[in-house]
Amino acid sequence: MKKKSSGFKKFFYINSAAFAGLYLINRSISLSVPKSTLKLEDGGYYRWKYGKVFYTITGSGSKPLLLIHDANEYGSAEEWHFLAKNLAADYRIWLLDLPGCGRSDKPAYTYTNYFYTLLVSSFIRDVIREKADVCASGLSSTFPLMASLEAPDQIGNIYMISPCSLKLLQNTPDERSVVLRILSQIPVIGTTIYHLSTIRPNIEYLLKEKYFYNPFQVPAGMMEACYEASHLSKGKGKYLLASLRGGYLYWDIRRALKQTSSPITIINGEKTEHAAGIAEAYRKYNASIRVCSVSNAKLLPHMEMPAQTANIILSE
Repeated sequence: MKKKSSGFKKFFYINSAAFAGLYLINRSISLSVPKSTLKLEDGGYYRWKYGKVFYTITGSGSKPLLLIHDANEYGSAEEWHFLAKNLAADYRIWLLDLPGCGRSDKPAYTYTNYFYTLLVSSFIRDVIREKADVCASGLSSTFPLMASLEAPDQIGNIYMISPCSLKLLQNTPDERSVVLRILSQIPVIGTTIYHLSTIRPNIEYLLKEKYFYNPFQVPAGMMEACYEASHLSKGKGKYLLASLRGGYLYWDIRRALKQTSSPITIINGEKTEHAAGIAEAYRKYNASIRVCSVSNAKLLPHMEMPAQTANIILSE
């Protein structure tokens, strides 16, 4: 009996020490994150019922435009820095950090496509207060499309930059994805997994190998902006990452493509693999979709070739 008791105590102490060590590592990472790229004084907060949403306003034009960055743990409005400059003379531009990202609140939610769809319509109604064009990238390009069905009087032109394939968007959470989400949300352990997945080398690889055609075109400071965005709020970006890994942000948009009354433009980097096929699949459900290609760019043409991308938007 004494041996069992001694073994249990040893197991308890070892595990307690391990958890304490992980906690201290997580805390050290959170405290060491530089806070110099994503500035708070440049904007303000929309106090949405599900948390504070950081946004900025720029541009001297009269036509309203909402820019929505890709929904991932590295995301922030910094993604639009160069494109906004190229559109500022023609548009009044709102740029936001999605909940779960950047400077916005990162509540412990299961993030879904509908959650962000509701944000888009709420933000336009409460902040912009008039019908607005919306430009969004990656997975986020589904949000204004779905919002155009919920609130057609709020959404004007929709610009979808590097949208996801329809096949990917039809995926639904399964048992494996549920386990991944739960594991990612476990206190201490989930935070450690999150910090390991958002280390600088991973960000550098994504930017240089996946998102940009020319790795030398990655803007100075962009890697730091992504790193800072992913580590603000003491690793709470793990809740969005858990939802992404679980497939909770995917939504079959084929019906929305058929029924929307908003004009749609798809903008792809010409060097993006399968971009033409993805765009053609969208056009099968809405033949009026305009498809444009940006030369010498991949998944982030608005960052790699902002002038070309702006010209497409302005030519509408």
